[in-house]
Amino acid sequence: MTSCNERNLVGKQEKYMLTKEIHKTTSEAEKMRHVLSSIAQELQRFHLKSILSQNNPNESQDIYGKLGVLRKSLKKKQHMINKLKSNIKTACFIAKTFVATQDIETLNSHLKSAKSEALLLSTESKFRDSQLQKLSLEVKVLEDKILCLRTFIEKGYRQLQKIRNEPLEEISVSMQLKKIIICCGQYYADFTNEHAKCVQLEQKNSYLSNKISVLENNLAAVKEELDSLRWYKTRSQKVKQLSTLQPKSNVKLTDSDDNNTMNLDLYRNDLDMTNSNHEESIKRELSVSCKTDLTTHFALVKKLMIDQNSMLNDLRNLSDELQL
Repeated sequence: MTSCNERNLVGKQEKYMLTKEIHKTTSEAEKMRHVLSSIAQELQRFHLKSILSQNNPNESQDIYGKLGVLRKSLKKKQHMINKLKSNIKTACFIAKTFVATQDIETLNSHLKSAKSEALLLSTESKFRDSQLQKLSLEVKVLEDKILCLRTFIEKGYRQLQKIRNEPLEEISVSMQLKKIIICCGQYYADFTNEHAKCVQLEQKNSYLSNKISVLENNLAAVKEELDSLRWYKTRSQKVKQLSTLQPKSNVKLTDSDDNNTMNLDLYRNDLDMTNSNHEESIKRELSVSCKTDLTTHFALVKKLMIDQNSMLNDLRNLSDELQL
């Protein structure tokens, strides 16, 4: 690149020098023509004067003398002209060399500036080429990402319409994305509502399970009391049997026997009271347990948990398909 520029500059320099020399030679030729034309005019005038002065011989002699003087002066002038020509030639040569050196210096400076500009332009062009390559690669990556995003949105829209059992519509990708966002917002709102319901049901379930554990503890206590009541009942039956056996044997009762019978009556009354109280408490517990029948509630909670799991599985499958 630089060698071609140098050659072009050298060629331009040579053309410039040739044009200058041609211009100088043409100017010198014009000067010589002007001089020759003036000499020819003078000769014509002299010839006419000589023709006119043939009738007068004195005038011709004077003219010959003048011509001799003029010849001498012409010779001197020619000698001076030759000196001037040689001086002019040397001056022209010096001027040419000076101009050539100046032109060479200017050309060298121009060459240096052109080389520096060429280097700058080459570095700038290389930098721009690298930047263009980077930008082209980035554009290609962005195009690939946009294409993947477009296919991702289209697949998501198809899957969404399939889940909702709705036909596909010929709409743009931006409208598909808008519809997906709206539906996802609706599904998220439904999911949050169901999650809140599940949390409430779990709290209710924990409350009811605590209540059931309390009831189980109460039932255990009731069982213990029932066992004690059975024992008291068997004992009271034995006491009744003894009391029924006493009137049949016509035996007089002593004071101690009377006291025993009175104690038995009091004990019997206490047993009756405790039995009635226990029976009432058992009836109350059973009525409460009947009122809080938890089978339907457990079935509802189980159904809600199953629905929640199915919905979560559907959402996971949808996300996996969209990622693929």
